[in-house]
Amino acid sequence: MAFTPDLYACGIDYVGVSNLFSFMGTIPPYWEPFKVMMYEMVGNPEEAADSILLKEASPVFHADKIVKPLFVAQGAQDPRVNKDESDQMVAAMKARGVEVEYMVKDNEGHGFHNEENRFEFYRAMDAFLANHLKNIPEKVDM
Repeated sequence: MAFTPDLYACGIDYVGVSNLFSFMGTIPPYWEPFKVMMYEMVGNPEEAADSILLKEASPVFHADKIVKPLFVAQGAQDPRVNKDESDQMVAAMKARGVEVEYMVKDNEGHGFHNEENRFEFYRAMDAFLANHLKNIPEKVDM
C-alpha cells in the first residue's frame, strides 16, 4: 500500500514488519549465527548502502503515500515485530486522516495463538474487508 497506493481498496497488516531498522534490531543473541545470513538477505543497518535500501523498503518511511484504509493487528509481546513499529504506522496514518483500525492483543506475540483472539481478529478483519470491498466490481477488464 505504501509502494502501489492505487492498487488496493484497503489493506491488512497482521504482525507485519513496517520498519526494517526496528526489525533487524530485534534479532536475539541466540540467533547470532543466523544474523550474518539476515544481513545478506535483508541488509545491515550499520552499513551506509544497506541503510539507504532499508529505508527505501520500510513502509513506515512511506506512510505518507498510503491513501486507503488499513487494518493493523499486533501482539504486544511480539519479539520479532516490535509493537512500536505498528504504533509508528498507525500514528502516521492517523496524523494524515487516513482511516486505520488498530487491534492490539496484550497476551500475544508474533501471531495470535489464543483461540479467542484469533476469532476476534478474523471477525474484525472480515467486517473491515466487507466494509471496504463492497463497492468493488466483481470483474475488472484489463
